Amino acid sequence: MPNERRNTKGQKRKLREDGFNKMKIMRKENKKRKLEAYVKLAESNMGNQKKGPVSSQVEKKRTNPRITDEEFAEFKKRKREIDKLKMAWPRLFLNYIGDASSLRVEAEKRSPLFMTDIQNALLYSIIHNHAPRMPRWATMIRTRKFSHVVTVLIEGVSLSDVMDASQLPQEQETGVGNGQAEVKEGKKKDEGTEKDSESSTENDSKSSTEKDSKSSTEKNSESRDVSRGRNVVDYSYPAWLADVMPRTCCSMRYKVEVIAPAKYNVEASDDLTNIPLSLNRTKKIARNFDGIQNALKNGIIREAYGAAFPMNTKEKKTQSKPTISDKFDRRQLLLSIQDLCEYGYPLAIRGCLGYNDPEFTFTSDNYAEVSPSSPMFGVDCEMCMTVRRELELTSISVVNEKMELVYHKLVKPDYKIINYLTQFSGITPAMLANVTTRLCDVQGDLRKLFPPDAILVGHSLNSDLKAMKMMHPYVIDSSLVYNLTNQRHKRTSLKRLTEQFLGEDIQNNADGHDPTEDAGASLRLVQLKLKHDITFGDVIQGWDGDVDIKKEQEEEDIQAYKHNTEEVVAKSMLVQNLFEFGDLVKTAVLTTPACVECYSDIMTTMSQKVSYMEVLSGNKELSKKVAEVAITKDFTYAHMKIGSRLSSCTDVESRRHQLRKLDKQLARIHKASASKAFIIFLFSGSTTDVPTDLCSNGFAMLGIKDLPSRGY
Repeated sequence: MPNERRNTKGQKRKLREDGFNKMKIMRKENKKRKLEAYVKLAESNMGNQKKGPVSSQVEKKRTNPRITDEEFAEFKKRKREIDKLKMAWPRLFLNYIGDASSLRVEAEKRSPLFMTDIQNALLYSIIHNHAPRMPRWATMIRTRKFSHVVTVLIEGVSLSDVMDASQLPQEQETGVGNGQAEVKEGKKKDEGTEKDSESSTENDSKSSTEKDSKSSTEKNSESRDVSRGRNVVDYSYPAWLADVMPRTCCSMRYKVEVIAPAKYNVEASDDLTNIPLSLNRTKKIARNFDGIQNALKNGIIREAYGAAFPMNTKEKKTQSKPTISDKFDRRQLLLSIQDLCEYGYPLAIRGCLGYNDPEFTFTSDNYAEVSPSSPMFGVDCEMCMTVRRELELTSISVVNEKMELVYHKLVKPDYKIINYLTQFSGITPAMLANVTTRLCDVQGDLRKLFPPDAILVGHSLNSDLKAMKMMHPYVIDSSLVYNLTNQRHKRTSLKRLTEQFLGEDIQNNADGHDPTEDAGASLRLVQLKLKHDITFGDVIQGWDGDVDIKKEQEEEDIQAYKHNTEEVVAKSMLVQNLFEFGDLVKTAVLTTPACVECYSDIMTTMSQKVSYMEVLSGNKELSKKVAEVAITKDFTYAHMKIGSRLSSCTDVESRRHQLRKLDKQLARIHKASASKAFIIFLFSGSTTDVPTDLCSNGFAMLGIKDLPSRGY
């Protein structure tokens, strides 16, 4: 019995060991198969470009289903080569913001970018981590591996110009195609159909079938092979764009819509090349004040908001001085139009809250230019939950800079309240029992109360404006200008900020919040920041927190603050030109006589910083010169105008002819550029001589030349 028992245990042990060995072998085989699949997929994506130098052995069909150790070693070697090649290429990926602006999206659902978004990507590709801002709409990696950067600004071409020049039917104009080959294939199929209808002979039918199969074969071979010097045509883009500009369209990966600068009365060249100075850069330039006069620009704030708000561009305000208690211009705390989009403020821009919503309205019919002395108003709202499952306005308070309550109303929502949220809102059923004021009444009152250059101040004011269903261009958000978390998207509560900086305890009432108290606290926090500097209360900008607030306030009450008003105003207006970085990279600027006037103010700077400048006689000569010069420079900037030629066209054919010529010129530049070049073709949209309500947006086509594959 003991021997039998030992034999049984030995058999069980052997079976376990055999099972473990089998599982180990299976895991290893799975690992080998996964590696094989990865290598073959990567090589098929790259085409023959990768297969030649890496695979030293000719692949043969295996009779044994298992992968041998020699084959496994070969696959590992090929994977290392693939990974090495991947790291040698720069990349650009669109995030959700970039995807929303892509021309692949339907026009009604598209949310266009701003010219400054293209500017941020351009700067990041040139000076890399030294750029003042990273692009918010795309992720760019390994930008130092760009062989060179080429940017061509085409002024006067809009989306409507291209769509009007297309000869495709309406359903194809608004649809999305899969490449130039697909468009050609569709045309050939249409031709074949017409031939079949005209003649039913066997030869015609056979000829049409041969054309279709040939087109399909060409499409598949072009999208599969990248190494033969032909453009990859598997990038998605609208068929109408491919019909008018086939060469450029199939060679550039991304196509995004861009708001036309003419909508806010700014020249495209100014909007692209003028870069607002960062705080550190401003301090450095301020040491030599005489050297920044050429960088001063007036009206920057108003120009930035005109795309989303009705602006009065006819009236020119005299340059006003800051309020005496302000140590710096309060306009530096205003949220930009991009910030308003990013933080969810209501805007009349596609993709933003309130766009084409009849319930939303502007706080003014015609806004004036904001100035250093524009009045600030603290605003706070309380909301309750209604049957629409939305928070709707039930109470609102507005205070002025003297902390006087200038407006307070209880509001009865249009829909039944299902949750009063009394612990937060302070609203009870009894308080609203006899209230007759509605949201539309509040909107009318506020439109009369706020001046056209009013600055609204609040804590997370986007929620209040959403409840008010109103849009306003000039906003200071105390939850953003103060930050104690060291994370930009993680905000500090109003209660904590008030306690730390104002020495007061608010929101401690068990009956709920008081909107008047919260509005005044937000406004006083902003006023306190204006008495110090722009870094005050913001650890992200370098504030160390070691400040005795009460002592400083007492000192300011005793001694009048003295400062140079003109210097403060100048600093708030400072912008830096794109060509200021010409001493860091080899830069070439090429333009035509029609465009050179746009750079008259900065010609002195350009002559000192730019290594190569030339004015060509026409667009054709310009494209040839860019193709010749670009490969020898780190950054090449070209500016051409075509708007006058398009406007003089009387029919679709002549317009189409002009755009086809432009397409050929841009294709010449792309073909002459080196591999790994980052190329941007920026179409500005309508020009400033077109009425604002008739302006059409522009678009940008950009990509990295000869990028091996889509999955790369």
